[in-house]
Amino acid sequence: MAKAACKRFGITFSIFTCKAAIHNAYMLERFIGVFGINPDPQVTDKLFKELILFTAKTT
Repeated sequence: MAKAACKRFGITFSIFTCKAAIHNAYMLERFIGVFGINPDPQVTDKLFKELILFTAKTT
């Protein structure tokens, strides 16, 4: 699934990219949970997509 997502966004797939995306997604979920934020689902989806693309582009 991760490989297909990378292919769709035109990003080279690597284990590091996958690990970094999972780490960023976990940190975002933790940040939202710890601070008790109830964000709009559309905003959350947008943040996840931006984090994944940012992580993949920096590798």
